[in-house]
Amino acid sequence: MSKRGAKAAAPMEETTEKRSKPRVRSDAQLARKRSIDRVHHQAKRVREKNQLDNIEDGTSQIQQTIQKLAEEIHQLNLVIRGGSGSPSVYNPSSQPPSLAGADNYTTPSEFESVEDPLGDAGPLSDASYRYSMVPNSCCIDGVPCPVHQPAQSLQPVMSTGMYSTQDAMADWARADYVSVACRCGIHHQTESDCFELATYSFLLRSHKGLSRGDEGVRALPRWPSIVNMLLFHDDNPISATLNSVFKRNHIMHNLPTTVAAYLMMFLFLRWRAHPDTAAYQSLPPWLLPTTVQTSIPHPLSIDFMPWPAIRDHLTQNQGKDPRQTVKLYMEHVRFNWPESRTFLARNVKNEVVLDAEFVAATYKLENWSLSKAWAEEFPLLTHLVKPQDT
Repeated sequence: MSKRGAKAAAPMEETTEKRSKPRVRSDAQLARKRSIDRVHHQAKRVREKNQLDNIEDGTSQIQQTIQKLAEEIHQLNLVIRGGSGSPSVYNPSSQPPSLAGADNYTTPSEFESVEDPLGDAGPLSDASYRYSMVPNSCCIDGVPCPVHQPAQSLQPVMSTGMYSTQDAMADWARADYVSVACRCGIHHQTESDCFELATYSFLLRSHKGLSRGDEGVRALPRWPSIVNMLLFHDDNPISATLNSVFKRNHIMHNLPTTVAAYLMMFLFLRWRAHPDTAAYQSLPPWLLPTTVQTSIPHPLSIDFMPWPAIRDHLTQNQGKDPRQTVKLYMEHVRFNWPESRTFLARNVKNEVVLDAEFVAATYKLENWSLSKAWAEEFPLLTHLVKPQDT
């Protein structure tokens, strides 16, 4: 090796020796490092514990959800295996049942005729709605939604007791067009998805049928069947109206809430379609229209809410708060029924029916509430309803 090469290699060897020499910490530095390591290890243990807690909470929630679904599937299987036909809450041809724990209802004399007990203040004679043909193909919240094609609807009854689709289409061709404002709070793909439109047009057709003396309106079932309330079948015009909205737009809190709400809405629509004595007696007193409702034109969807005070508030302040929609209340309404208890039972014929105590509970306003999330969103309205504590 040349002298120049030897001189160049010497500094490199010295640098390597310096780099390979281990670092020596003082006692103070070691103590500080150990302290920092302890803090880091403690923080790591806390993070890992939190992660495990979150996993356990998530697993518990999944288990609860699976258990709830399993119970609901079990109840649905009871219906499927419940024999032939469509088992009803009660015999639809019978008078409304005497319910243990429910209030005794009296019928004013003015409700004994088949005329609309709301008179000119009823939603079908509401002067604020105009008949028109609007070429929309869908509904947007707050925008008029027109009826310009037949949906599943009330149809004349033939001598066999079956519905005549051909006659219904001809009836629709002669019908007026109606425009109502959507209050659903969601965008619809078709007009039949709109709750306001579906219920309004159903009642319009029903009242026209009554004026013509059609027996189809009087033949409407007085009580929904189990398969109606579980959204499996829409074998009558009322269920066709409700199912089209329940299926496509709104998911309620749980199955008991869905069934209870469906029952009350069915009974209310039945009464409004054909307001006779029996239909009136089937309603709980708190669902009957208030003086405010019968004196101020308002969206029909307000009438289905359980609490008279909130109905009055929404009627008097309609359109002021865009958050007040059908979607809001269908998502936050709660029917308080023990989750561990089924709402189905079998009668003496071994048919699946609603448990009598469940039906009685639906007639008590104290069993209906709104979620805590709703109460937090509308704290100034909580005195009008019963919000949940949890």
